[in-house]
Amino acid sequence: MHHMTEVLGLADQYTLDSLRHVCENILIHDVEVENCCHLLKHFEAVAKTQSFEELSGVPTLLLEVTRAAAQLHQGPRSLVGGESGTSGN
Repeated sequence: MHHMTEVLGLADQYTLDSLRHVCENILIHDVEVENCCHLLKHFEAVAKTQSFEELSGVPTLLLEVTRAAAQLHQGPRSLVGGESGTSGN
């Protein structure tokens, strides 16, 4: 999967649409719970692609991907209830 994400990035960078679509289809069918974190490791590169821009048409999915990436970078902190998790009472 690691090589496929690199090829996808290059295909997007050089506007090789056919190759990009092949890579996207392979990744779509191969992503599982065990390997999805690998894709999140490359979030910064993925966020620069045209494919990521196309997610703007699916705002709930874009929000979910962004939250997952933020949690990956922040560690296991909860996003609910603020950083400390207290209600301020």
